[in-house]
Amino acid sequence: ERAYHRDKEEQLKVLRNAKRMAAEFVVNTNPDAVNGPPIITEDGIVFGGNSRTMSMQIIYDEHPDKAAELRKYLADHAHEVGLSKADVAAMSRPVLVRVVEVEDTSTKNLQLLVRQMNETFTQAMDPRTMQVAMGRRLSQDALKSLGDAMKEDETLNAFLTSKSAEPFISALYRSGIIDERNTNQYMKRGTRKLNSDGVTLVSRILVGRMIEDADLLSETMPGILTSIAQSVPAMMTATGSGAGYDLSGELKIAMDALNRLQDKVEAGTIKALDPKMSDRELNVMVDNYFADMFGDRHPVLDNPRARTMLEVLIRRPGKTQMAKVFREYAKMAAANPEGQKQLVGERYTPEQVFRFSVRAAIDKDAAEEKATAESAGPEPILLAASLAALDVEDPDYLRKDEKLDLSKADHTKAIADHDAIAYERIKQVLVDKGYLESDFLKNGHLYGWSTNRLIDLVRDKRAG
Repeated sequence: ERAYHRDKEEQLKVLRNAKRMAAEFVVNTNPDAVNGPPIITEDGIVFGGNSRTMSMQIIYDEHPDKAAELRKYLADHAHEVGLSKADVAAMSRPVLVRVVEVEDTSTKNLQLLVRQMNETFTQAMDPRTMQVAMGRRLSQDALKSLGDAMKEDETLNAFLTSKSAEPFISALYRSGIIDERNTNQYMKRGTRKLNSDGVTLVSRILVGRMIEDADLLSETMPGILTSIAQSVPAMMTATGSGAGYDLSGELKIAMDALNRLQDKVEAGTIKALDPKMSDRELNVMVDNYFADMFGDRHPVLDNPRARTMLEVLIRRPGKTQMAKVFREYAKMAAANPEGQKQLVGERYTPEQVFRFSVRAAIDKDAAEEKATAESAGPEPILLAASLAALDVEDPDYLRKDEKLDLSKADHTKAIADHDAIAYERIKQVLVDKGYLESDFLKNGHLYGWSTNRLIDLVRDKRAG
């Protein structure tokens, strides 16, 4: 199965194994062909264990100390396979093998046997369990090097196939995730760059490192897992600012909630999860479904960060969208480390930092969209027209001084954030329709929202 005649990595593996081989590795009662004594035909053709066979040949040719160890171990354990010490002593280069009888010696059948005997006879871990197990081997330093080296808008795939990823790839080797046994599977031949399988492997183990729940990973949509993988480096970087910035618990709760909502969507019980649904629609959906779920409250209802995380998974499911949130989170966490006094300005808690980072990422995207729209020359959002759309043009709804200000206002410019008239009057509309004054104060749900966004919310609320 392996091209030992031309593959330098496989050749080096044979040489390395000869130098450090432990006799118990090739003298045992292992049930498969992947480990233990080589499996050969009566004619001496090796079906399973070519590398081990060649390593033992080199041991007898070039490493007399290792040869003595192998010979002694064989003699001491000969009785386990029906032999005696005298049988071993009678051979100058003893090697334990397993011989199989093959009736069909056609090339096709022999190739099939070789393939089958290089697969384990014992049950292997399922892919998600393996993903979690390998993720645990990835060190915090490796994750930090990944987060530090990635550029602002660089995708995980682009980074992992670039020269900048070499320190992280070295960390994969140090942790044993990539070694001489699987180098050809995950690395581009003759380089220090990951191939497509290697990129996929890293993407999976990053999520496994963060989630550590194989069942949850199996239940989650692949697209969401890909987006989470893109965000893991930033999430792990944020934990360097304090344990309170660890979002792994909230991420698990939110993923479970998302999966349950998706099940309801597929069953036709609720409508599709539209990233552009109004805040009211999203909150009602979450509250109605999870408040009395099988008699138990889902933890997403009582964990504000988990609920915010669920909103991120629904509203920003794309890998670039999601990564922007958590890069912003890592930056804000670094500016507000736990356990240190703030010399200038107000100190924020990890919970506040998470909310602010989500808001900041959304506002940045909105600003970019606005700049793009303005460069394309769209018609401006007029103050009078916007107020009219909210049924606020009624003279009785405005005080006399407000009417006067409106009459003097420049209606040819777009609404500015927190405009003295527009913001306050739109806020009043929302309060009249059921929102609280505290929603607009610091730490409130609508704190920091722009006038234009509040207008959209009023429209959503009226439509609802």
